[in-house]
Amino acid sequence: MSIISLGKQSIIYGFGHILSRLLTFLLLPLLTYSLTPEDYGVVAKLYAFTGFAMTFYRYGMDTALMKFYIQSDNPKSYFSSIFILQLLTSILFSLILILFKSQIASILFGIEETIFIIYIVIIIFCDIIWNLIIITLRTAGKAVQFTGFNIINVTICFILTIYFVNMKNLGVEGVLLANVYASMVVCFLSCLLLLTRFSFKSINFSIMNKIIAFGLPFFPAAIFTIIMESSDRFILAYMMNDYFVGIYSASYKLGVLGLLIVMAFNMGWTPYFLKYGKNHDSYLEFSTIATLFLGLHGLIGIIITIFLPLIIKINLFGYTLIGQAFFEGLYIVPLILMSYYFFGIYVLLLPKIYNYNSTYLVPYFRLTGAITNILFNILLIPKFGILGSAIATLLSFFIMSCCIFYKGNKIKYTKYNLKGWIFPLIIWGIIIILNENYFIIGPILLLYPVLWYKFIINEYEKSKIIEILK
Repeated sequence: MSIISLGKQSIIYGFGHILSRLLTFLLLPLLTYSLTPEDYGVVAKLYAFTGFAMTFYRYGMDTALMKFYIQSDNPKSYFSSIFILQLLTSILFSLILILFKSQIASILFGIEETIFIIYIVIIIFCDIIWNLIIITLRTAGKAVQFTGFNIINVTICFILTIYFVNMKNLGVEGVLLANVYASMVVCFLSCLLLLTRFSFKSINFSIMNKIIAFGLPFFPAAIFTIIMESSDRFILAYMMNDYFVGIYSASYKLGVLGLLIVMAFNMGWTPYFLKYGKNHDSYLEFSTIATLFLGLHGLIGIIITIFLPLIIKINLFGYTLIGQAFFEGLYIVPLILMSYYFFGIYVLLLPKIYNYNSTYLVPYFRLTGAITNILFNILLIPKFGILGSAIATLLSFFIMSCCIFYKGNKIKYTKYNLKGWIFPLIIWGIIIILNENYFIIGPILLLYPVLWYKFIINEYEKSKIIEILK
């Protein structure tokens, strides 16, 4: 796969992600008009808990499947073995959550509706199954089919959310019900793929140790990641209240556009570096990819930073992008966007960790991010409120990217074009400081690609751009 092929794969994944995320963003005005900030805060905490619980259900097996399905001569055996293992453990984890549903509802969420926990269990169980199955599409480079499942999921969820929340006025329960039905439908559809991928005869218990040994180190890493990305909601709820959780979460949702860019790229990036990471010239290519991707990511982030405040306030059929009750948190969006720029750097530096058998380091990187996020939240929320949480998110991603850069270069030194990494941040910072002074930031935006191409990237990187554009 060349850089051009990687770009094509990422564009397809990106289109699917953008389309699916667009539908979820269209829910923002509906939810923020239909729910109070307090109710939206409860929804945000329920979603955060769902992500946390899913990491226990997966315990690194999705990552193991990605690796062995690509690199094994007998992928059906690995898939069948991992699938049956995931099915059995998912049933076990679901029973545990149901058994303690009352305690979870009251202690974590301060609610009495234990049915919400049942809904979450159904969502998680179905999502674990169908996501595991469609990983095989991603590993085979079938980007269109892979994104198709995600689009079906969010489309059903979008339609049913409108029905349950805005027509039936079911509030928080309506949000969960929409997700339940969407997950069940997509789980059923994905199971049709099992006919060609799963076989009881292919289950091989002798490879279980190998699978678990590779995948299990990613389990604590996933736990630390979800703590890093979700702990702020619970800390805000404890130190302030659900109202501020709702205000913060609505604006954070807009900032997740930065994550969308990274994940769209990573869908093609992971299979790419797993296949070609051992080639003698691969890290020259990886360095070039890093420069080009971060240059593009920075440009998109700057454009969103400039124009999002204008777009949000456009009134269309009586709705703005988010309810006006949530406008007070919009100033944190650029910081969340920039946080995911540093996450992009982290993702770009993963090949050395994977290809030089250093995956044991991944939990330490994520633990560092989780600890710093919690500490900065505790320190900054009392003084800055939700801005403190946004700053904590930015700092934790920055520190995590610094850690993997330092350790990765000790494993194998690579000469990166660091100007190409820093330049977008400088321009972005200037744009944030100047805020809505469009007479100045407009020309800066126009100059960005010119300055980047003329003075920042090297001749080899320029040749790759020309090659891509041909």
